[in-house]
Amino acid sequence: MDDIAPSVTPRRCRMSEMARFSEVLRLFKSRAAFLSHLRTLFFEERGGSGRYRYLAVAVFLLIADIGLGGLLVSFVLGKDQQICHNVSVRCLAILRNSTFSLSGVLDWLMGNPVGLKLNKELAATLGTFFKHHISLWQMYINALTSIWEDCGYFVCSAGLMGVSVQMALLTDIIALFTIHIHCFYIYMGRLYNMQLRGLLALGRLFRGKKWNPLRERVDHIPRSVDQLFVGSMLLTIMLFLLPTVLTFYVVFATLHVAVKVLQIPVILVSRWLEFCFRFG
Repeated sequence: MDDIAPSVTPRRCRMSEMARFSEVLRLFKSRAAFLSHLRTLFFEERGGSGRYRYLAVAVFLLIADIGLGGLLVSFVLGKDQQICHNVSVRCLAILRNSTFSLSGVLDWLMGNPVGLKLNKELAATLGTFFKHHISLWQMYINALTSIWEDCGYFVCSAGLMGVSVQMALLTDIIALFTIHIHCFYIYMGRLYNMQLRGLLALGRLFRGKKWNPLRERVDHIPRSVDQLFVGSMLLTIMLFLLPTVLTFYVVFATLHVAVKVLQIPVILVSRWLEFCFRFG
């Protein structure tokens, strides 16, 4: 028993980490904890009439969630599943068009966007790098498209488990089909952060200071002419490259925020039961 017990905690940690990236897993985890809480209240001897009132409201809201999901499924799958088919075709068309739109954004960034004089070599390198990822993303989209065509009916009928489950699944689908934008944002965020840290370190060098990670403080260091010469060269290069990196970062951060804003109303609908019990 002692050998088995330590393996439980890492497994729970892995489930918690997975729930952070999937709205469906997070919802099932929250729903399981909620049902366990209702079970505890049902068999609890204390609480009086307030406990039964809480249980009645909880059961009513769960039934309402499933009922609303059933109405949504009957609407989407009605008329020989025409609405579900039209929505699927429309979503796939938007995904294919977004590929060309994103390639157009990269071509715009590789030129002179809004009259900005960016570094052509760095802009061309970043643009080529992201276009290669777009080509990989197209293969990823083709694989997801085939899966969508086979599982489209299941996706549309997920509302039978509740409207919150349907919306959580829609949130995960949006995240899956826009994962390239998230990756581009992460790439440029790391590059921009590295460049800012480099400029900050060079600024400390010219003032005769250096960050000490062991003691977590800024220490004074002796400076030499060679260090100042190399530092001035690196500072000049990084300052001239900063507008290009900043422009790419702002564009991809804007696209990332747009995707998150698109997910907000869907997430709110998927969590409406939690809001009712938390603020009700």
